[in-house]
Amino acid sequence: MSDAAKLEVTDTGGFEATVVDRLDPANLVGVARLAANQAQLLGYHAPDYQVAMDSILGDRCRHIVVHTAQGALAAYLPFRERDGEAGTVINALPFFGPNGLLLAADTAARHAALAAFRAAAQRPEVLAAVLYTPFLADPEPIAVSLRPDRRLARMTQYLDLDGFTDWPKKRRGDLKRAAGAGFTIRPAESSDLDSLYEIYVENCIEAGVPQKPRAYFAATLALACEATPQPWRAPLWLAIEHAGEVIGGLLAMRGIVTASYTIPIARSALRPMQPIAALIDAAIAACRTDAIRFWNFESSPQEDDPVFKYKERWGALRAGYELQILYPNGRERLASLTPDGLRRNYPFYFVCPYDELNS
Repeated sequence: MSDAAKLEVTDTGGFEATVVDRLDPANLVGVARLAANQAQLLGYHAPDYQVAMDSILGDRCRHIVVHTAQGALAAYLPFRERDGEAGTVINALPFFGPNGLLLAADTAARHAALAAFRAAAQRPEVLAAVLYTPFLADPEPIAVSLRPDRRLARMTQYLDLDGFTDWPKKRRGDLKRAAGAGFTIRPAESSDLDSLYEIYVENCIEAGVPQKPRAYFAATLALACEATPQPWRAPLWLAIEHAGEVIGGLLAMRGIVTASYTIPIARSALRPMQPIAALIDAAIAACRTDAIRFWNFESSPQEDDPVFKYKERWGALRAGYELQILYPNGRERLASLTPDGLRRNYPFYFVCPYDELNS
């Protein structure tokens, strides 16, 4: 058992809070009950997805479970932790910044879960603990209980599909262009891995953005074909073909009422024919059939970023969230870090902004 799992949490208001390595069947039933109609429940939080990330990230997944005196699950908060040269870093959750999950039956149970997260950070080896506030959740009550040392505001974009009728005029034009291109969209298969990853690497190099490892594509393609623990839905992986060849794809991670726009890719030479628009339209149509209400476009670097503008032209709304950060052993421990060291020791984790580190 890990040190985190052995923690005794005292600030729980009569609840019992523990940290476990895996959710047992009883806890899964409790999570499903707490998650009913919760927009914050994302596909990234699914237990099978988190297990798949163990080998990809090379870290450890932990689950804070809070029970009443009668044994009922009252709150749930998953997090991951990674060891490095400067210490252990905790994120809820890492990997390109998906929002965290904080399910709770009431305010007291939520406070108990956050007290347990804070306690998990109070080990001498912990460098930083970061909570990404949940999708469409108010950060303020979370900050009151967590008492972070630092709060960084961020913004995400999303569509509310309730009452959806049609796309904005410009998007309809893009879809008309795509319809005339002769594309075929189908569920992606594991045999598409080589083509999809090659296109993805091409897109990342052109945009100058970090790459997810090939193993991530292999894992999510496999999960898309398997049964997913309730109440989550299996990932939606689509492939788009032109002239008999795969020229792009789209991955959407799905919770109970929210789908997350995770990976959109297409051959650069064919982008003017709007394959990404065709994929988004097809994915959202499939999600609406499954009673998904929110399409989480996720965050973009800045408002003047072309990706931000592209999402906005689909009619995307804005919502704030925060990175709430604990430095339990003092921020002076960050002084020895460099951007290269941070990337090498804590890949895909957030510790602090790169521009605040020594070069």
